[in-house]
Amino acid sequence: YSSYSNDYRKYRSDIMSYNMTDNVYRILKLDEILASQILIKMVENGEITADESEIKEILYTDEMIRVKQILVEYDYSKSEAENLEYANTILEMVENGTSFEHLINTYGKDLFMFSNSDGYYISHGVYDEAFEETAYSLEIGEHSGLVRTSSGYAIIKRYEKSNSYIDSHIK
Repeated sequence: YSSYSNDYRKYRSDIMSYNMTDNVYRILKLDEILASQILIKMVENGEITADESEIKEILYTDEMIRVKQILVEYDYSKSEAENLEYANTILEMVENGTSFEHLINTYGKDLFMFSNSDGYYISHGVYDEAFEETAYSLEIGEHSGLVRTSSGYAIIKRYEKSNSYIDSHIK
């Protein structure tokens, strides 16, 4: 809020443009702070033997990749066939060249994608197995077909990692 020169209307307008409320934004920031504090404690306790520069080096390797997804959540009021048909309609738009970011914002149901335009930086063993397998099989710039996950159907696209993003999040 203070970075908006205490202009609450501008601040609120910006967070609403990401389909967030003030409370959601505060929770995301709190999660970020807590994650940093946990990392510091784990390093202090010897649970993570690498220092931040070593962690950065790992992030720069292919151990961690960057992806975005269009999550088509299951609509439990519809049949499996109807859900699949809807997801395939969105996949066809991707395959016909519609902007992936546009489809994320228009059809995607992953709230993280609205609040973090850089996407996910993922590593093995953290996400849904089918999601990870597919993500790691993609080349940079390539998108997947439909991937069935516990949340719905995902269409995943792999992106080149942004060193500036890594540098700004790991000091």
